[in-house]
Amino acid sequence: MISRISMILTFFLAAFVAIDARAQWSVPYTISPAQNSTPQVAVDSEGNTVAVWIETIGELNVVQAATLPVNGSWSAPTIISGRCSYCAEPKIVADPAGNAVAIWLNYEEFSKDRRSIWGYTVQSAKLPKNGSWTIPEVLSSQDDIPFNVSLAGDPSGNVAAVWDSFLPTNFAIRFQIVASILPFGGEWSDAQVISPEADYYSFYPDVCIDLDSNITAVWADYSDYLDPSLKYSQAKINGLWSVPQPIPMTIEGYPTSPFVDADAFGNVFASWLDFDSNENSMIMVSTLNKNGSWSQPVVLEAPPNNLYQNNICSNFSNVVLITWKEYIRASSSYFFKASIYTDGVWSAPEVISDTYSLDVRNSPISVAIDQLGNIVATWNLRSIEFNKVQTVTHPYHGSWSKPLDILNTSPEIAVSNPEIGISPKGRVICVWGTNIPVNSNLKFSLAAGEGQGVQGSNGNNLFPPLPATDLKGSVFKIKFLTQTDIVHQLTWSPSPDTSTRGYHIYKDGKLIKTIPASGPFVFDVHRCKKQPKSRYIVAAYNDSGLDSLPITINLP
Repeated sequence: MISRISMILTFFLAAFVAIDARAQWSVPYTISPAQNSTPQVAVDSEGNTVAVWIETIGELNVVQAATLPVNGSWSAPTIISGRCSYCAEPKIVADPAGNAVAIWLNYEEFSKDRRSIWGYTVQSAKLPKNGSWTIPEVLSSQDDIPFNVSLAGDPSGNVAAVWDSFLPTNFAIRFQIVASILPFGGEWSDAQVISPEADYYSFYPDVCIDLDSNITAVWADYSDYLDPSLKYSQAKINGLWSVPQPIPMTIEGYPTSPFVDADAFGNVFASWLDFDSNENSMIMVSTLNKNGSWSQPVVLEAPPNNLYQNNICSNFSNVVLITWKEYIRASSSYFFKASIYTDGVWSAPEVISDTYSLDVRNSPISVAIDQLGNIVATWNLRSIEFNKVQTVTHPYHGSWSKPLDILNTSPEIAVSNPEIGISPKGRVICVWGTNIPVNSNLKFSLAAGEGQGVQGSNGNNLFPPLPATDLKGSVFKIKFLTQTDIVHQLTWSPSPDTSTRGYHIYKDGKLIKTIPASGPFVFDVHRCKKQPKSRYIVAAYNDSGLDSLPITINLP
């Protein structure tokens, strides 16, 4: 967990306008001059943004929130938790319409058995679209101590939360998994223990909701130390949780750190770290299909290297991404790797970062995927020589970009834990923390900036637009007194992507014409010499100058 003492938050709004080194970031805009930590961000379908973080005010820690409308400015921060001694683990989700739900841990004083005691509770607040934050409500019981909160939402506005719960009793210590469900427009359900009563060491819960509003929770169970397992349970939005069942395993190992997400086709994917009898780590994945059965686990990566910091993301898209950190024993170095599931197949793991020595510390990877399957990932690197935030992108059916330093500053300015969000239209928001020494003190700030293009445009296009369709070609002749003009005529249907700014027409690899987005969607190429064939390409492009996938035709 990020230390609330050492991490000072600076917010940046990032809207890439190119995937290459031309992409720029604006100067940060300060929205809160205070000590902050653990930022989280969510983006709706239009690109409106809501962020939450922990802010220190005197001796108190509170949850603050701010919003950024499209083409607008950041709102003033709002305390959404009330005054509390210590808040932690804020999470935020937003549905496509712009309704947001936040959740966090709150350390507070309450009465029990006529005594005043202190303890943690899980609390939540809602932000309706164009509305104000609601008064926080308590979700958890006062009999236990919650931690490891996970939050998920679906496009219909339903939300589910799970957390680990430490329950001290007179006879034993129990760690159990607890859940609560928030139907769209309704109220949070009573907290329910979903792990079996016989399982008294349940840890690392995660949750997702698929497009049919089915909820899936996963966690690790270590009650039988000789046979540790992963368990899962499912529920409908207004229904009961199913009896927990084990996720099938093919390796007798020590599974841990499960994460879960759902794709656009109703499949649920679970990924976890597994350790064999020699304590070698492996990246595992299994799929829960719509008929309710798990696939045999797939080993994405195995020894000899050590694997850490696994993560999974799909966000209801047509791809699934798993990332991890890989330590190379022979050279005492590490890099980040990823595997993508698309068209029913997991790709071979690819290195997506540079290779770093062990004296370069890192934050876990944060990943976001838009509805078209375009991916953006970010992480932080810290050493005695530099502090960096790096980003990579992967267009749908494309390839990974090289790491781009979106921040490269001196080691005295501590930068840590970037988090990233993306809208279905490709607007990207990246947040990270900084502390800046000023005259032997630390300068605290909460700031925001907007990505801009080379010409200073405010484009929001990180990925290429969708291609044009239905390219057709015809050949005809125009006869003159002294010569005959051979004409190649191209016609096509426009791209459905609203980010399209025009069309590039290439002949035999050379750009010969640019057509505006409004058309006409016809172009004649005159003075064509007799030759075996000419190859034409029509590609839609956006404000960033990025071409779509090409549509091609050969004409004689």
